[in-house]
Amino acid sequence: MDLEVSSEPNSDSEDLDNNSELDSLDLEVSSEPSSDSEDESSFSDMEGNSSIEEEDPVLAERERFRRVMCKTKPVSTWNCDMELMHREHNFINRIGWRGGHTSDQSFGEGYHKSGQVLGQLTLWNTLKPRYAKCLNFNQDGDLLCAGTDDHIIVWNWAKNRTLTNYRPDIKGKIMQIKFIDSAGSLDIVSASSDGQMLRTIVPPSGGAPMSSHCLYEHIGCVRDFEIVPRSRHEILSAGDYGIVKLFDLRVSSAATTAVQCVETREGVDLYTIAHHPFAPEFCVGGDDVKLNVYDKRKMTRAVHEITPRNLKDSNSDNKPDITSAVYNHSGSELLACYRRTGNYLFDSRNYTDGDFLHYYRKHFREINFFGPRSEYIVSGDFNGIYFWDKNTGEIICENMDEKAKAVICLKPHPWKPMLATAALIKPGIHIWIPNGP
Repeated sequence: MDLEVSSEPNSDSEDLDNNSELDSLDLEVSSEPSSDSEDESSFSDMEGNSSIEEEDPVLAERERFRRVMCKTKPVSTWNCDMELMHREHNFINRIGWRGGHTSDQSFGEGYHKSGQVLGQLTLWNTLKPRYAKCLNFNQDGDLLCAGTDDHIIVWNWAKNRTLTNYRPDIKGKIMQIKFIDSAGSLDIVSASSDGQMLRTIVPPSGGAPMSSHCLYEHIGCVRDFEIVPRSRHEILSAGDYGIVKLFDLRVSSAATTAVQCVETREGVDLYTIAHHPFAPEFCVGGDDVKLNVYDKRKMTRAVHEITPRNLKDSNSDNKPDITSAVYNHSGSELLACYRRTGNYLFDSRNYTDGDFLHYYRKHFREINFFGPRSEYIVSGDFNGIYFWDKNTGEIICENMDEKAKAVICLKPHPWKPMLATAALIKPGIHIWIPNGP
C-alpha cells in the first residue's frame, strides 16, 4: 500500500532551521591553478578580488562573471549521430576505453561522460517530502531513500511510488541514511544526532518495517557513516570528539560489537567520512583544516594529514572546516569541500605535503564527482547547481532553475546520467535527467 508524504514544513521551528541553513551557504565561483606559480597568482587574485568587493560590489560582480564565464569551455569530441549509428548496427569498437564493450554500453557510457549531457539535465519530477537533509540511491539505482528530521522515506523514483514512510525510534534528528545491499528486503542504516546507529529492515514490496534496532551508539552526534565498498557487512561511522567506529554486521551481539578504531585530537568533531572504493583506506574530515587518511590495517596513526598549503597557517578562530569529502571512481583522487574557502582536489596515491591538483573557488555544503569516470564535479549553492570540468576547473554548465537554488544535498545516480537534489527554498526531492540527445 502506498503512503502519502507531506509536501511542506508545517512548523515555525522548521522554517527557522531552514533559514539558518540558508545563512550558511556561501556564493563564489572560480577555477584552479595547475602549477605552483599559477597557484600563487590565483591566491593573490583572491585577495585582490576581496578588496574589489569591499570597494564596489558592481565591479566585483563583473569581475566574477569575466573570470568564470569568459573561459573557453572544453570541446566535446563525442558525436551523437555517429554513436547512434554504431549502436543501431551493433558495431563494437575495441580501441581505447570501449574495448570489450557492446555498442549499447559504449553509447550509454559515452553519452554520460560527454559534456552534452550536462546542458541537457532538466527537472523530471519532484517527490514531495518535507525538508530533507540526506539522500541515497540503492545499488541498482531504482530506489531512492530520503531522510527528513524525523522520518525516512523510500521511493521507487521512476514510478513515483512511495514504498515506505516511517519514523525511527530516536530522540534526535536523522543525520545520514544509506542502503545496505541485501537480498529479499530493503535494508537501511541511519545515523542520528543522539548518537544512535539504527538498522531497519523493510519488506521488498514496502510497507511497515519488519524490524528496527540500534546497532551501537556514539557519544554525541553521528553526522556521517560509510558502508564499506565490496564488504556490505562493515560500517564506518564518524561523530563528535574525533571518534570513528567500525562495526561488523555479521557479529551477533549487536549492542557490544562497536569499537573505537580511530581517535583524532580531542575536541575535533567529524563531519564527513569516505572509504576508498578498492583499498582498505578511508579519510575523515571535520572541524579542522586537516583531512586525515587512515589505513585500516594499521590505524594507530594517519597515513596522510592532507592540508592545502595556503590553509596551513589558518588561525584557530577563522579556520575553515571540512564539510564533505569523497573519492573518485578509482580512488586515485580525493575531493574535499572547505567551508568559506573552496574545494580542493588531491592526489590520494602520491600525496605531497601541501600540494593539490586543482582548486575550485566556490563555497558550498556538499560536493561530488559526476560521470562514469569521475570526469566532472558537481555541487550546488544558494544560486543553483554547477558542473565543473575536473581537469580544467572550468564551469561547463550552470543550472539556475528555481528548484536548483539553495541545494543542501545532492546525489548522482550510481550509473545513469541523473541527479537527485534536496533544496531549502523549494521543498521536495528534485530528479534531474537529460532530455536528449
